[in-house]
Amino acid sequence: METRIKDREYLKQYDLDMEIFKEFNLDIVDVIPTRKVYMAIGEDKEYVLKRVDYKKEDIYFIKYILDSFKNNGFKRVFDYVKTRDGSLYLTYEGSTYCMMEYVQGRECQCSNPIDIAIATRGIAELHIAGKNIEVNIPEKNLLGKMEQILSNKMQIIKEIQKEVSKFPHFREFDEMFMENVQYYVDQMKNSIKGIKKSSYKELCENNMYHTICHHDLAYHNILINDEKAFFVDFDYAIRDLKVHDLRNFINKVMKEYFYDIDVAEKIILEYRKANTLDKKEIEVLYYLLMFPEDFYSISAAYYKRLKNWEEGTFIKRFEKKAAFREDRERFLIEFKNRFL
Repeated sequence: METRIKDREYLKQYDLDMEIFKEFNLDIVDVIPTRKVYMAIGEDKEYVLKRVDYKKEDIYFIKYILDSFKNNGFKRVFDYVKTRDGSLYLTYEGSTYCMMEYVQGRECQCSNPIDIAIATRGIAELHIAGKNIEVNIPEKNLLGKMEQILSNKMQIIKEIQKEVSKFPHFREFDEMFMENVQYYVDQMKNSIKGIKKSSYKELCENNMYHTICHHDLAYHNILINDEKAFFVDFDYAIRDLKVHDLRNFINKVMKEYFYDIDVAEKIILEYRKANTLDKKEIEVLYYLLMFPEDFYSISAAYYKRLKNWEEGTFIKRFEKKAAFREDRERFLIEFKNRFL
């Protein structure tokens, strides 16, 4: 319900004038809201209208990535619809809109083992296609930057910890944060220390470990059709190590299985059926998984006001993430014993 309300508020920013569709040279008979976009129904084809908040250069970067995937043999991605004057976007009433071809498929269910296997194979195949795609935009290339990125996140949490400790009175969220923060700061330190002593730098200097990472592998960005995974929403695509995407995907799946190590092993084995993943990569993956991303994200969102949520929503989300603390700790021990 909460997500639907947020999506509805976002959709209010759209200006659904038929002139928009005419500029994309489309005859649309109906529009249907879905998440933060509109499905536009044509006579014989469906499209997605998306209002974007990022730079025009980013749109062309995404187009470059998609075209490169297709040229490298991976065609299970979306494509843009151009305007009548050949542009990838339309500026209308102060907003920027893109139109994409609709990708058929149902959303991946991370609670479904079959979907997980299909999605994992798809990620592995996507990574193969992204292997030799060059990225010359510094902020889109994260190779060699992970240690600094995680150190910056840890510093943010430590600064929040320092400020909260000065509060004269603690609210419920403050109490939960202070009860857990030192434990997770210690995990952050161990994660960063581990990456520093691992083969991370070596991997970053060797092209065979690099690829284009989707960088937002939420279940609704992976669509299942005919037992194959299709991928949408490359807004955050970057160039980095393959294990960057794997870390994010495993983290999302693990919460559905109470951090069952056998599920993680199946993901790794499935990935290896289509792509390579050696012990050096597994070592880096382990230290990336060690970093408590969930704790960082909910804490930063609350204290930096990054999300416009009610107090109760923040508390429920924190409680949900904190509930996995022991499961996650056990998982990390088992991961190290089984793979390293």
